[in-house]
Amino acid sequence: MKNNKYSFARSLYELVEMFAIAMAAALIVMALFIRHSPVSGHSMYPTLLGSPVSSADEFAAPEGKNDILIVATLPTKIKNGDIIVTQTKNSMQDPYVKRVIATGGQTLSIDFESWTVTVDGKALDESYVHREETQMLTETFYESMSGCEKDESGAYIIPEGYVFCMGDNRNHSSDSRDSRVGLIDERFILGKAVFRIYPFDRIGVVN
Repeated sequence: MKNNKYSFARSLYELVEMFAIAMAAALIVMALFIRHSPVSGHSMYPTLLGSPVSSADEFAAPEGKNDILIVATLPTKIKNGDIIVTQTKNSMQDPYVKRVIATGGQTLSIDFESWTVTVDGKALDESYVHREETQMLTETFYESMSGCEKDESGAYIIPEGYVFCMGDNRNHSSDSRDSRVGLIDERFILGKAVFRIYPFDRIGVVN
């Protein structure tokens, strides 16, 4: 009987020890490689719903229902279409959530009248974009891209180590078209949005 009690106690101890180690490992992974990021503003509507920027914000989430994202911070290759959380050269405090349109070495051109974005000579299928009847805002696009070389077609070549980003709500987004933001240095990218954990009725993979 005594041996049985000892065996049970030892098994219980080992189980608790394994659980504690697993929890510690999970916390370390989360602390180092995963973070959560609430979405604010309306630049990624309709893909993401952010907290309102004003009381009359027609694109905002209902009160307390703005999206909260899981952001993977593991070193990973950023590619076209990824939604990233990033800082900029002029904003090191308030991260931006934007979609990567073109990466280093790729060519980019935009027809602002038709809203057509072309990368490496191929027009993108941007079903995620909130379009309006007016032309896509240029912001200060040409000033923002003034330091980039062009290929024979006149498309801009994105420098290595940088990405060009835009919000899905194109006419209500401050992004790489704006010279105050410009191309995003990859070193400023905080992570890639991979999952929406709130609100619960919109939980799921982010794309």
